[in-house]
Amino acid sequence: MKSLILRILQMTPILRAVTMRVLEGNRIMTIATNRRDGWPQATMVGYANDGFELYFFVARLSQKFANIKNCPSSEHLAQTRA
Repeated sequence: MKSLILRILQMTPILRAVTMRVLEGNRIMTIATNRRDGWPQATMVGYANDGFELYFFVARLSQKFANIKNCPSSEHLAQTRA
């Protein structure tokens, strides 16, 4: 997490503005996790953001929740509209 914060701080003003525009202009992202057996699983979820902090909901009984709980260093990707 510390390295992510450092990368955000090192962004150029133009890159920060473009990134923020993508985050503000979309509400769907893909979160990729690994299942307990090691197989990857990518799922689209809705999100909200406060600056560069992303918030999303996952049902506690879902496979996605179990995956995140088992491997909290998941990858996230905000998607732009096609």
